[in-house]
Amino acid sequence: MSGSTRIENIADARREATRLKQELDDTYKRYKTALSGVPIDFQGDVHKYMCIRLSGYLEQLFFVCVTGYIKSSPSPRVATFALQHFRYAPNMSPGNLERLIEKFGDEWSADLKLLLDDAGRRESLGNLLSVRNTTAHGGNYKGSAPQVETYKQLVEDLHNWALRSILV
Repeated sequence: MSGSTRIENIADARREATRLKQELDDTYKRYKTALSGVPIDFQGDVHKYMCIRLSGYLEQLFFVCVTGYIKSSPSPRVATFALQHFRYAPNMSPGNLERLIEKFGDEWSADLKLLLDDAGRRESLGNLLSVRNTTAHGGNYKGSAPQVETYKQLVEDLHNWALRSILV
């Protein structure tokens, strides 16, 4: 994962998550600007690309946050052990994300559940991952800019949750 060797603590993880988010935001701005000039028959490809970037960012975000949190453990031995079992973040389906966060206790788990259960976020996360997987395996996506905007807002919400909950 990008930057994982530079992450030694929560502050490093926060900086890396912020850097990755800025890259994503810059990409999203270019996507929004370019979309009106892209031929209709090519817009679906541009939507797919943006969905892959959004999904990939979530994987990077949670990898960076969890790595920073673990490396900030007061026990280097515990951190080393934990990181041997956490080498990458899984595809961020709602179930995978919840299983990952459940490992850190009931408080984070309950808080994430509330977030996902509100405003259709759980369904949006599942749909985003479906677009990513379908696209990665050669399938078609018939999405639109408003759907991508929904996924971007979901990423914003999960980014804010991770920084507020994990990287404190």
